[in-house]
Amino acid sequence: MQNCFYYNSKYYGKERLKLNISEYARMLGISWITAKKKIEGTAPKKRLKRKSLLDDYVNTIDEKIDKYCCSAKSIYLFILNLGYKGSYSTVKNYVANHKSESMKKASIRVLYTPGLQAQVDWKERFPLTTKFGEVIEFNIFLYVLSYSKYKYIELTLDRSQNTLFKCLINAFNFCNGVPEEIWFDNMKTVVDYHNPNNGEVTFNEKFLLFTNEFGYKPIACRPYRPQTKGIIENVAKVMDRFKVYNDELESLDDIIKRIKEFNIELNNEISQATNEKPTSLFKKEKEYLKPVINQNILDTYKELQTRKVSKESMIEYKGNKYSLPTFYVGKIVEIDIKDNNLYIYYNKKYVKHHAISNKLYNYDKNDFIEILKSDVYKNKSYEELEKIAHSRLKAFDNLGKRD
Repeated sequence: MQNCFYYNSKYYGKERLKLNISEYARMLGISWITAKKKIEGTAPKKRLKRKSLLDDYVNTIDEKIDKYCCSAKSIYLFILNLGYKGSYSTVKNYVANHKSESMKKASIRVLYTPGLQAQVDWKERFPLTTKFGEVIEFNIFLYVLSYSKYKYIELTLDRSQNTLFKCLINAFNFCNGVPEEIWFDNMKTVVDYHNPNNGEVTFNEKFLLFTNEFGYKPIACRPYRPQTKGIIENVAKVMDRFKVYNDELESLDDIIKRIKEFNIELNNEISQATNEKPTSLFKKEKEYLKPVINQNILDTYKELQTRKVSKESMIEYKGNKYSLPTFYVGKIVEIDIKDNNLYIYYNKKYVKHHAISNKLYNYDKNDFIEILKSDVYKNKSYEELEKIAHSRLKAFDNLGKRD
């Protein structure tokens, strides 16, 4: 190649060679600016990568994060004893980046495998104020298929194991099938013990029986690793949108109805993760779900509806209230509907029943007298309380009826 390049009419070197920047850049495969700097002698020299103070400890740090999910602070203090001379901020940044990469890797399998996985969690103790100023606290069971993001949500008044079973069955029926595996948080209704040293899980025996009958593999998420159940965590955050219904709904039944409508809306919204509606992707995913087992086994797990007894010593059904003895205030009771009667149970034992009516308040006379006696009328005689009850109950009958 001719050893001569033109450069801005200036001459370089003893032979006064003309250097052309563009030609020089093409020859070396570099940018025009870099070529210009090289010719002028201003291009920065390539620096050798300095060894980091952290380099000798990265294998130890990776193990502590991946195997035991240790915090950056605990790792920093640990490697100080091994001779680390660097700063805490260096360790903190490394741990944050490592966890971020682990989260990306963990998500690949979940996001694109139809029928493989569902995730389960609770939105706990969600308070909502009715139009009448009554605060109703409830839980929301959350279930989502990881591939399609198809969701099932259900309002519950407790988080007992039987309630969990009932909600799972309702989710299976809602989705017309069961996935290969279901990921759970370390809830006590699922996990008896999670060994922090080796990650081994001891599942609850009754839970395993339920699992085997429905044919899915349970997986318990490792404690303090929210990324392993990030899909359900996002659904839990979405539930905060329900706060807008404060002061808008009249009763627990109205809230239950709105939760069901909210479920449909969520499944028809574009998912940020897939850029598609869950209902669209679910059409494909449902083909990979295992069919729900026979009805006989489903019936063995059938649960009654539950209600929490209010401070008024009443429960609500279809917007109307029914009384109980004051002993049950604050307790969770079960209800069953038979022959137009509302049967009430506590811990599976019969308490009482009311004829279902369209009256707003349905008091048993003895319950009402007990309620009066527990409040401002505690010094009144039984005869006086009977008279007060007779007058008040008559007023309640005339108060109004719900259509």
